[in-house]
Amino acid sequence: MPQITGKYELVKSENWAAHLIGIGLPEDIAKRAEAGSSVYDIKQDGDNITVGEEKNDGQIAYHNVFVLNKEIDEQLPWGKPLKTKAVLDGEVLTFYSTNGTKKGRRIFKFNGNEVVVTHQDDDAKVPVATRTFKRL
Repeated sequence: MPQITGKYELVKSENWAAHLIGIGLPEDIAKRAEAGSSVYDIKQDGDNITVGEEKNDGQIAYHNVFVLNKEIDEQLPWGKPLKTKAVLDGEVLTFYSTNGTKKGRRIFKFNGNEVVVTHQDDDAKVPVATRTFKRL
């Protein structure tokens, strides 16, 4: 079982703006999101997984509590609602999301002092994004 609980700072991002534009965010918002830094605060308490994101200006951009293997209503920072189910398999925590007809995944791979988050959409036209975070 991986050590999930911790704070993780963004150190590398690939295709983040292109991914956000591909899922429907306006280009100016996507480029600001890519340029900013962030810290994930992830906590595991039994089957509850809390994920928060704090931007470099100290503002909380995102906060959701997931229950493993149960679908919840998730709110994304830009206001988009999703139905999301979190599944933990070894060192991989995957969030399966849908907003009606669109489906995607966020795959968190924990490896010691870092977590690599891969953002994938079922639409092959949407670029895959990878973001690497280092444990603080």
